[in-house]
Amino acid sequence: MFRQLRSFSAVEVTGADAGSFLQNLLTGDVEKLTRERAMVTAWATPQGRVAFCFVLLTIADGFLLLIPTARHEALCRRLELYRLRAHVEIKGAGNAWRVALHVDDTASASHDRYTVSRDEGDNRLAVTPDGGRLWLQVARDEFADDAPPADDVITQRWGELMVHNADPLCSCEAEEQYLPQTLNLDVLGGLSHTKGCYPGQEIVTRVRTRGQLKRRMQLMRVAPDVHVTSDMPLFHAGIEATQGYIIAVAESVDGHIVLAAAPWPASPSDTLLTREGALLTPVEMPYTLPSSG
Repeated sequence: MFRQLRSFSAVEVTGADAGSFLQNLLTGDVEKLTRERAMVTAWATPQGRVAFCFVLLTIADGFLLLIPTARHEALCRRLELYRLRAHVEIKGAGNAWRVALHVDDTASASHDRYTVSRDEGDNRLAVTPDGGRLWLQVARDEFADDAPPADDVITQRWGELMVHNADPLCSCEAEEQYLPQTLNLDVLGGLSHTKGCYPGQEIVTRVRTRGQLKRRMQLMRVAPDVHVTSDMPLFHAGIEATQGYIIAVAESVDGHIVLAAAPWPASPSDTLLTREGALLTPVEMPYTLPSSG
């Protein structure tokens, strides 16, 4: 059953200019969105760093942006700042949408990410980040189930599986630290190199054309007795300079799985360590990364 997910919120963007408004702001190609598939995309700063990462999906009269509640208000303020004369309506806190989650541990994850099912009037939509194991439901108040809140166990399980999925949404707390390519948005369809201009495009394109991408988000394992947290720096043996950062952690008795912004292309000789010397070993990714930056 679905349970209310108070840590996620929806922002509704509607109006005659809603599509072009978002197309000019986001790293992903909004024009390629379909009713059957959502997109994890981002809003970058002029310096090309990801300021907001969220799920974008269409509704009958516009778009919904699903984002952690902690970043919801800041995203609404940024959207209003850029609205200017665009014929767009932005509804943030107090809008008519509720977000719920469901975790089905009996299902298997697949590569079919962010498929969408919806009712005829777009009053209730369900999005699966991994093909059926995880579900986000967003529904208008009058169509939403009277579901109980998600407890800590379910919320933690959701977070763990998102880490195992190497999902860019795991980076939401890391404001303005990473390039879209570092979060693998180019691999997952949330970054377009062929659409028109958007904030930070010059930097993002320069990194791509000059082959200057140094890090990508990767899965790694660390021993269960090692204390690791998000934003923890990583190092190579004998080198003082920081080589990467932990983005998110899924704790486990068998060894923690972490998402790390780590050197790329990876070399077998580039052993990553925490400051205390704990070893991180690579784990197979659920999707294929390019062979070079």
